[in-house]
Amino acid sequence: MHKILLILLLLPIVSTAQIKSASNKTIPLLESITSDTINGTCKAIVFEYDQLKRVSLISVKEISIKKGSESVETLIKLQNFLYQQNEQIPFASHIFNYDYEDIRLSRERDGQSQQLQYFLFKDGKRIGDSVIYQDYEHLVADAKFDDTISQKRIASFVQTPTKLISVLGLSEKEPERTYPRKYFIDSFVINKEHNIGFESSEHHDGDRFYPRVYFTFTKYDQAINPLQQLNIAPLVSNEKITLSFGSEQMKQIGKCIDGFGTEFNWHYLNQNNPMNLHFERGEVESPFEDIIQLSYSYNQDHQPTYCKTLVKKIFKKDNGRLAGTYKKSFTFRYKK
Repeated sequence: MHKILLILLLLPIVSTAQIKSASNKTIPLLESITSDTINGTCKAIVFEYDQLKRVSLISVKEISIKKGSESVETLIKLQNFLYQQNEQIPFASHIFNYDYEDIRLSRERDGQSQQLQYFLFKDGKRIGDSVIYQDYEHLVADAKFDDTISQKRIASFVQTPTKLISVLGLSEKEPERTYPRKYFIDSFVINKEHNIGFESSEHHDGDRFYPRVYFTFTKYDQAINPLQQLNIAPLVSNEKITLSFGSEQMKQIGKCIDGFGTEFNWHYLNQNNPMNLHFERGEVESPFEDIIQLSYSYNQDHQPTYCKTLVKKIFKKDNGRLAGTYKKSFTFRYKK
């Protein structure tokens, strides 16, 4: 009888200990996202951290793999985050663009550049950025800004529970105008699950606007978005990680006549991972629309470890006639 009472008394203690242990479990941080290899080439996004588990560097690279020789890595983009002492939120971001990944903007931005972005705050909230920007014929790691040709730009940033708007001015703002005459504007519509339902990105030049692109997200999974776990996620909620691929860099299914390629994005803001989306460019950029389906495998922490995608490209004006079908896959790795 005494033994039974002792076991019953110990059960709540053991259960509480188990719950506490589970709740204190540290979920691993994202280390890389790597595409499959097509025609001897893949692309990867690599995350590096400091001793405080803060993101210190994000690199985007293309990797060429040849039989009988070592792989060759070509940098596409580097993004360093700068911190003050032990603060968890960075005060600046230093970006080196060696080759523009954003195929939507290749008409306007087809060179190498660097930008130093200082985050602006008011009452503890981010309200915008102050950016120094410069193009280069050949960008090196220790390139300096030239005050005679570098540009200073101001970006505004507004986020509410249901929307986010970020505007980067490309010209001086005139008093009677809401925005400068030339500017980039990115906007998100955020749903009640704290995922992006609609995204638009536009380049305005006076009364014209191009290029432009729109994403409509119709389905998410219930798992963890690994980017949302990072210390920088609350600050850079308007940003995303992008990998772009030409048609020859994806596995083609049947006859494909589009030749435009597509892009895959991972947003810091999303709580979960997208499964269905619709990608539409402006008329100037492409006559096609992309319908993208994604499916995932997960680890025990409910983080994606593998992603398979199916991309269907259809004509905008030809009753949705199919122009091409492609497959692409990605592997997610985490720090041990």
